[in-house]
Amino acid sequence: MKTKLETVLGQPGWRLEADAARLWVTRLGGFMAPVEFRSGRRVVSPYAIPHWAGAKHSGAQGSLAALRGDAFCLPFGANKRPWRGERHPSHGNIFQGNWNHVATGAADGAATLVLEADTGTRPGKVRKEVTLRDGHTVVYQRHVISGMTGRMSFGHHATLVFPERERSGAIGMSRVLFGRTHDAGFEHPAAGGYTSLRPDAVFRSLRRVPRSDGTWADLTSYPTEAGFENLVLLASDPALPLAWTTVTFADEGWLWFSLKRPSELTCTLFWMSNGGRHYAPWNGRHRRRLGLEEVTALPEGLYEAARPNVFSRAGVATCREFRGDRPLAVRSAAGVCAIPRGFDRVKDVVLRAGRIRLTAVSGAVAETRFDGRFFD
Repeated sequence: MKTKLETVLGQPGWRLEADAARLWVTRLGGFMAPVEFRSGRRVVSPYAIPHWAGAKHSGAQGSLAALRGDAFCLPFGANKRPWRGERHPSHGNIFQGNWNHVATGAADGAATLVLEADTGTRPGKVRKEVTLRDGHTVVYQRHVISGMTGRMSFGHHATLVFPERERSGAIGMSRVLFGRTHDAGFEHPAAGGYTSLRPDAVFRSLRRVPRSDGTWADLTSYPTEAGFENLVLLASDPALPLAWTTVTFADEGWLWFSLKRPSELTCTLFWMSNGGRHYAPWNGRHRRRLGLEEVTALPEGLYEAARPNVFSRAGVATCREFRGDRPLAVRSAAGVCAIPRGFDRVKDVVLRAGRIRLTAVSGAVAETRFDGRFFD
């Protein structure tokens, strides 16, 4: 199977392909995009690629030049404050540096790309395994963290692009306990960054999230909050064997879904990027992007995640205590599914008999193939 580097949208990387999907993973940062799912004659590309991708004079430095789709981060977050003398870059060295190709192979109807990266600031290694299965419009990802000692946060940085219509995507989630908005230092108007949500606010429903002006935001659909950059972190119910996040694009006739074990990835971060950054390389043009990021982390970084916080006090971990002789496997699966007319927001997700079954609030049902053994 093809293993040589290909340059796509300005970034060298590796291609992986099966009969219903193909994708590219960049060498710099391990970003996964474009991702193309094929269903009949239709090709669906849900993951965001910024306007500066491939441009020579965008002002994007380091991994920002490669930013796209999904990537794995360790430690996840801005990491502006050192943790016990460690100074980690934003989202960690594996997000900022190069990955090495280990293998590309195909067997039993599945194609797998294997990459590895050193964690750098603190000794350790992350092994990335990306798998496509014939007939499945799903990407199965497994990241194995090894050789690591001490507290560490981690997570995915998956970002979707939405149609131009306001609230064109309806968001459905499995049960969450509560959420919290970004801290006061997330963006600064003096630097050209603008937020609309009240900082450090804890809330119980996505339908009622406090804004700084005293009103309430409904975050159950997107795009919304035009002209602003916002974050909210949601605590997944740890009692669930599997947790899920979905976006229904009813007018387009398909939905996106993501599954995880909340014992591995405890929270979901919404990064709502809708024109709130007016500095380079964003320049007010990064709009209608929504990060739906499955993490065991806080967006501020490892220092905040490793200390007591509102999530850890509620029994929701924001980091893990690693031992060098005990590797940790972190699994996630994301894909798309065609939907019938009348399908609105997802209210239930069930895995059975090699399929994923998604039921809408309206009662409409959609199904596609899914390897339920992946989470065994």
